[in-house]
Amino acid sequence: MKAVIIGAGNVGTHLAIALKNEGVQIVQVVSRTMKSAVELASRMECAFTTDIETINTTADIYIISVSDRAIQQVIRQVSPRIGNKFVVHTSGSVGIDVFYDFAINYGVVYPLQTFSKFKEINYSEIPIFVESNSDENLATLYEFCKKITPHVQTASSEQRAYLHLCAVIACNFTNHLCTIAEMLLQNRQLKFEAYRPMLRETFEKLSKYSPKISQTGPAVRNDVFIVEKHVELLKDYPEIQQIYSDMSQSIIQFHVKDEQQ
Repeated sequence: MKAVIIGAGNVGTHLAIALKNEGVQIVQVVSRTMKSAVELASRMECAFTTDIETINTTADIYIISVSDRAIQQVIRQVSPRIGNKFVVHTSGSVGIDVFYDFAINYGVVYPLQTFSKFKEINYSEIPIFVESNSDENLATLYEFCKKITPHVQTASSEQRAYLHLCAVIACNFTNHLCTIAEMLLQNRQLKFEAYRPMLRETFEKLSKYSPKISQTGPAVRNDVFIVEKHVELLKDYPEIQQIYSDMSQSIIQFHVKDEQQ
């Protein structure tokens, strides 16, 4: 099977690598910037372009992995050039209806993972959620994604939107909270590295148990004295202070009120 990768960011790069490793021929990389196009194309040993009008029309599948706001524009540009070829996007938050009136055979391939170009990914552990405009195309997508992971399942656009929302809460928000912690520690000449064993233990528990029963800390104990002390320590950081207060209150509402019922 031959594929064209449209978008050479984090997701597009990782998908291209995973597919190439499993025997899919990446025939072209299309990217908005020359630098990213050249970088990924050199790894794929294929052609590249920054002009979508020169897209390779011989591929079997076209994978659009660009920013959400650019997806429909790319579909409008690509569809007239590829005819009835299969085209998919990789977004969690953009519905399949973005293809309506433009594409003939289309779908979504949403890998549920956080991607950074500098970090290798074990694709065999990643769940991929697929959706398509016909049962035949869905079966094709299912087998296509099975090349890189055994964890392939269907999800509607609405389900995928919630998957993406919860990914932001569980992953992106967690990472941002660690960024805040790192900044606060650095301001006191302390190193974030001391927290890595604790974070490993936290995510080890999350891999085996419910997040709710794994919760620890002063808020889950309703230790108001410690919570208020922490709030006071954050007096020079009002925005972070508000985050701490809101998160603590949310934990209390989830746990302490359950115990009172």
